[in-house]
Amino acid sequence: MIDSELHTRRLNATPRGVGVMCDFFVVKAENSSFTQQTVFCA
Repeated sequence: MIDSELHTRRLNATPRGVGVMCDFFVVKAENSSFTQQTVFCA
């Protein structure tokens, strides 16, 4: 999936009024740190 598809999917899945802290999507994470990310640019 590309970032715009993920963004659209997040908007459809998240109720209105719920805040999203980060504007990027993590590709791989281990415990509390992520190692790869793609940045979403609006």
